[in-house]
Amino acid sequence: MGAAMLAAYGCGWFPSLQECAAAFLRPAQSYKPNPETVERYNKLFAMYQKVYHSTRELSSQLMEFRD
Repeated sequence: MGAAMLAAYGCGWFPSLQECAAAFLRPAQSYKPNPETVERYNKLFAMYQKVYHSTRELSSQLMEFRD
């Protein structure tokens, strides 16, 4: 979208990037996170980080066996 907007502005179709953006962009629906889900994913991400840190070297060593 950004490239198309810059091209339209560069071609002189709009006097400013602000007017170009007003013509191209429309407000999207917004979503609010579910606090319970956020808490759950934060816990899972913390666990993932521990697992990754613990297995990073092993994964590197296994690379020679991958196709």
